[in-house]
Amino acid sequence: MLCARFKHCILANPYLFATLGRKAVDTAIKRSIIVLRDSGMPQHEISRKLKISRHYVQQTIRKFNEFHTVATKPGAGRHSKLTNRQNRAIKLQQVRDDTLSLTDLSDTFKQVST
Repeated sequence: MLCARFKHCILANPYLFATLGRKAVDTAIKRSIIVLRDSGMPQHEISRKLKISRHYVQQTIRKFNEFHTVATKPGAGRHSKLTNRQNRAIKLQQVRDDTLSLTDLSDTFKQVST
């Protein structure tokens, strides 16, 4: 198999699926970053001690200096294109007829929304 020769191929290593995307960092870790920074520890030592990237340490300190909190801002993340009502309509249509393809569902949704 061609893919078995490459270590970073997703097909050769199914455990790579778990590492894709960002990990959510707990607010306790963010607080510990700030406490360690206030005690005078350099950023690279903080990142080694907490086993997180130096970039994340930098970003957390910058956001703390700007907003004076380690909490995640409301509204952070990707906004949905559909409203909750539209999502419910799509789910209801799919439950009524589970043989519909995604294309058929989207066509039905376009007819309903216009």
